Amino acid sequence: MKQTQKIFVAAILLATVAILLYLLEHARRTSTDEAITRVPTNGEISLEPRNSPRQHKTSSVTEHEVISYNLFKKKKECFDRQQETQSILRGELESLRDGLNEVDAKSRPMVEEEIRRKEAQLAIIPNCTDGKPTLTLDELSDLLSAAARAGDQMAQVEYATNPLIDPFHAITNIDRLREWRNTALGYVNSAIDSGNAQAMIALAGAYDPFHCQASNNPTCSGLLSEVVDQDAEKSYRYYYLVQLMGRSDTPAWVSTELAALEHLLTSDEVSRAQFDARAKYQAITNVLGGS
Repeated sequence: MKQTQKIFVAAILLATVAILLYLLEHARRTSTDEAITRVPTNGEISLEPRNSPRQHKTSSVTEHEVISYNLFKKKKECFDRQQETQSILRGELESLRDGLNEVDAKSRPMVEEEIRRKEAQLAIIPNCTDGKPTLTLDELSDLLSAAARAGDQMAQVEYATNPLIDPFHAITNIDRLREWRNTALGYVNSAIDSGNAQAMIALAGAYDPFHCQASNNPTCSGLLSEVVDQDAEKSYRYYYLVQLMGRSDTPAWVSTELAALEHLLTSDEVSRAQFDARAKYQAITNVLGGS
C-alpha cells in the first residue's frame, strides 16, 4: 500500500512539473541565448545560456569541496536521511498533540514533556551542510546539474530523468526547468551512444505509450516523457537495444513491455525498430571496441 501511495504521489508531482513545462514550452523565447549546442565530456566546460541562473556557487558547498557526482550523492543521502527523520518526528508530534486533550490531568504533564522533547529533537537534526542552513531541494538540484555540466555521465543520466526540481515551487523554478529541458535529451542520447543501459531504458520509457506498465512504475522515465511524444516504434527500438546489450542487470519487465508494444505495431514497424536497434548496437560496440 505504501509503495502504491509513493507511486501516486510521484505521479502527481511529475504532473505538476509537466504543466509548468507545457507553459514554459509555449511561452519560451526563440532567442539563441537559450540554446545549448552539445553535451560536455569529462573535463570540458559546458556551453551555458547567457544569464544562466545556475552560474552561482551552490550555498551547500564549502570552499574546500569540489562539485562532483560523488559529492551530490553524499549530500543526497544525508538529505534523504534528514527528510525521513523529520517526517517521523513530525508524525509523532502530530499524534501527541492530537491526543493531548484526551489524556487525564495526571498524564498530561508527561505528554507535554514528550512533545517538548520531540520538538527539541526536530530542531537539532544534523544538517548536511557543515554548519550552514539546512540543505534545500533547490541546492541539491543545483549540485546535480553542476555535476552533469562537468561531464559526469551518471550525473547526466540522473539529472535528465530526475532533476530534483521542487514541484511545489515550480513557478519560481522556471529557469531550472528551462535548463533541464534544454539539456535532458542531449545528456541521455550521449549516454546511450556510450552504451549506458539506464539511459536506454529511460528513453524507451519516455516514448512508451504504456508508461513502463510492466515495471509497475509509471514514472520510470521521470520527466523525460514531457519532452518527447509517445512513439511505440521508438520505444520498442530502445527496449530492444537494451536487450541487445546483454547486460545481466536488465530488468525482466523489459521483455514484457516489448511484447505489449508488438501489439501496437505492424510487423514492418517491429522489423524496422529491430533493424534500427541493431544498427545502433553496432555503432556503440564499434565505439566501445575502439576506446
